[in-house]
Amino acid sequence: MDNKRMKKLDSYFQPPEGEIKSKISNIISKLEVKDFDRDFWRRQIEKDFHISRIKPADTRNTGFLAADSSINTKNLRYHALWSLHCISLYGLYNGGENEDPLVGHGSIPYANLMYDSSVDFGSFNPYWMLEQQMNHIRIAREYGSLVDSYNELAGSNTKVDYILVDGSLRTNSENLSLKADLKTIDAALEAQEKLLDLKKVVSMVEDSHSSEISRKMGLNMSNLMLFNLILEEGEYMVDPGRFNTCYIKLPGKNLSYSDAKSRPTTVRWEFSYADFEEDLNLLAAVWLRENDLLHPQTYPLRIADFLTRQIKTSGLLEEAVGETNPDLEFREMRESSTFD
Repeated sequence: MDNKRMKKLDSYFQPPEGEIKSKISNIISKLEVKDFDRDFWRRQIEKDFHISRIKPADTRNTGFLAADSSINTKNLRYHALWSLHCISLYGLYNGGENEDPLVGHGSIPYANLMYDSSVDFGSFNPYWMLEQQMNHIRIAREYGSLVDSYNELAGSNTKVDYILVDGSLRTNSENLSLKADLKTIDAALEAQEKLLDLKKVVSMVEDSHSSEISRKMGLNMSNLMLFNLILEEGEYMVDPGRFNTCYIKLPGKNLSYSDAKSRPTTVRWEFSYADFEEDLNLLAAVWLRENDLLHPQTYPLRIADFLTRQIKTSGLLEEAVGETNPDLEFREMRESSTFD
C-alpha cells in the first residue's frame, strides 16, 4: 500500500518541518493589520462613544493601595489542590527622589512603602469547574486583602486616596454573575461588595483581549488594538456602566534606560465610580512621571505583582504533596526514555 501520510514507526522520528515553516508564515501574516481605514472607523466609534483628551494634572501627595496574587493548581489522581500567595502594597506618591528599596540604586517617586504577604492552600470542593473556582478564590483573596489593609491603614491615619486592582473589575464582576452552584462564588461576591463600598477603586489591566466593541463593529481584533489604531496620542474613550472602562492612548514618556521617548501606550483602566475625569488626569500624570519601566500599570501594582512571584506557588504544592504522599496522576508516574 502506498501511504502518503502514514510512515513506518521506528527510532527515527521526523517532524513535519515544511508544514511547521508554512504554518508559522501563515500566522505571522494574519497578525498584520491590512487596509484599515482609520478615519472611517473613528467616525463609526464616535457614533456610540465620546472621545476626550486627557489633561495630566499637577501631581500631589497621593496614597495608593494595591494588591495582586499568584495562584497554582495541581491535579492528583482523585483530588485537585490549589495554593495562593497574595500581596497588598502601600505607597505614598510624592514625586520626589526616594530611595528604591528593592533595586538599591536609583530613585522612585514613592515613599513609605509597606506590604502584607499571605499564603493559603486548599482543595477544590466540588471537584469540577476548577478554572472558574480558581478565579473566584483569587478574587476573594485579593479583594479581601485590599479591604483588610485599607482598614488597618485607615486605623493608623495613613493616607489612602486610591485602591488599585490588578485586572478588570468589569470582567471579574461579569464572571461572578454566571449562575453556577459553587461555594467559591459567594466568598468572591462578598469580598467584591466590601471592596466597592470603599472609596475610589480603580482597576488597571495588564493585557486585555476583550473584543465586544470591535466584534459589534464586525472587526476581528481586540478593543485595545482598535483604540490603539484610532485614538490620537493623549485621547481616551469611555465605555460607561457600573464600571467606567477607559481606553487611553497615553503619550510617550522619558525612560531612565533610553535616550528617546517611548511610543504612545494604549491602556485599559476602569473606575468604579462616576465623575472620575480629574482622577484619570492625576493617574495619567503619575504614570508619566514613572520612568523605570514602560508598562500599562503604575508602580504599586507592578511591585505587588513582582513580590507575589518571590514565592513559587507550584513549589508550595510540591512540598505539600511530598509531605502527604497522595496517589498521583498516572501521567506523573511515567518513566521516560532518552535516545541519543
